[in-house]
Amino acid sequence: MHLRHDNSSRHPGIDIIKTIAVFFVVIYHSSQVGDDKYAFIDIVSNPSFTSYANYFIMTLLSTCVPLFFMVNGALMLNRPHLSTRKHILRIIKVAIIFGFWSLVMTSALEPIYGEPIGAAEKIKLLFTLKQGWNHPLWFFYALAICFAFLPILRAAFRHHRSAFYFFATLVFIFTFSNVFLWQAENIAAILGWRPKAFSDANIDVAIHTAYNPFTFNYAYTLGYYMLGGILFYYSNTIKQRISPLKIFLLLPIPLTLLWGYAIMVSLHRNKVWDVTFFGYSTIFTLFTTALVFSWSLSHEAMTHRTTVLVTLISEHSLGIYVISWIIEKYLAEYIHIPGAFSWILFGSFVFITSLLLSVSLSKLPILHNMTTLRSWTILPDHKTIL
Repeated sequence: MHLRHDNSSRHPGIDIIKTIAVFFVVIYHSSQVGDDKYAFIDIVSNPSFTSYANYFIMTLLSTCVPLFFMVNGALMLNRPHLSTRKHILRIIKVAIIFGFWSLVMTSALEPIYGEPIGAAEKIKLLFTLKQGWNHPLWFFYALAICFAFLPILRAAFRHHRSAFYFFATLVFIFTFSNVFLWQAENIAAILGWRPKAFSDANIDVAIHTAYNPFTFNYAYTLGYYMLGGILFYYSNTIKQRISPLKIFLLLPIPLTLLWGYAIMVSLHRNKVWDVTFFGYSTIFTLFTTALVFSWSLSHEAMTHRTTVLVTLISEHSLGIYVISWIIEKYLAEYIHIPGAFSWILFGSFVFITSLLLSVSLSKLPILHNMTTLRSWTILPDHKTIL
């Protein structure tokens, strides 16, 4: 059945994915506030049921940013038409949004850190992100790279599918599979099966960098981008063959595997391993994200109130993403997170506050395009129009 091509049609699954993604991002960032960050997941110094449970939740949060890239791939690769001129303008818009929020973040956080940053330094930070200041904007760098490849990827996806799959396979081999081999080497080193020294950074990869064409930072995001396009294209087929319940029941498998590896690494290095951030490039998070993505796409109908709320969050995911980072930094100066699962409550409060601020700022003509992304119309026959 084909729906009428009008701007009132939406694919609720896309809005659900963006809502889950931005909520997970805010919750993850809320785990990093305060002087003693990660204290509630410190399975090394404070092993307990709560710390291990929180650490398991952190493995699920590793799907946050990957889901954003998969949504972008789903929307862009399945477009029936692509204007090169409009696409260049889209890349420029991403650059403008990045520049605007980089300046806002660095200016807003100066009072918190007590470290004045001059105009020249702020301009420099547009090219070199600074940890704790504007580093969450790395997402825009990676997204711009995916957008740069889009005309070629889309042409192959629509007219030369075998070539597209071949390139996608190479991306997965040189990124996710490469990291998986690195993890296998680490496990072998931890268990004493081989003399190779343990490495806790993703730079000691199995395939030497001299022979890996995908050694640039966040190269794995291109894999998520392409996978999103593939899974969205075959979403109806997946829905017919695998029920949402079966997809949901599969989730614990990759989550537990990543959790187990993270525990092993943390205990070996005597320091908690950031399973969320470093999980992005692992094959475990790849499978988890694919399952969450497919499960979300299987939802075709929601109640009116739920639809309104999810759509609102989806449209303001950009504003929530950047505003929440600033709010968390300010609140961390005045709010002490006692532990247990209170960090999730703190993150939820920041999420709601960021949504309200984003909606308010979007009413201003100049800031509207800085807090919301133009809505896409997604149709069941896999066609998309602006």
